[in-house]
Amino acid sequence: MNYNYLAKLAYDDRTKEQIKEARSWGKALGDYGFTVTLRGSGARTPKTRKDGLNLRHYTQSLPLPLAESVRIYVKTKGNNNNE
Repeated sequence: MNYNYLAKLAYDDRTKEQIKEARSWGKALGDYGFTVTLRGSGARTPKTRKDGLNLRHYTQSLPLPLAESVRIYVKTKGNNNNE
């Protein structure tokens, strides 16, 4: 599969609505070989987080409820021999 980075958005109420819509795209596009993936991102050290949590054990992405922003990826199936 090939990952295509689509956007990075602040994780707020407006973005949560956009995520619902993006997930519906993923379901609709699944018939054509596309899926939508969301990854949370943001500060991980207690000094830089407003809530003071230590999230350094999350190395790749944050769970969405703890994220400050969200990255949206569209996965496509290609004709790659490596897949």
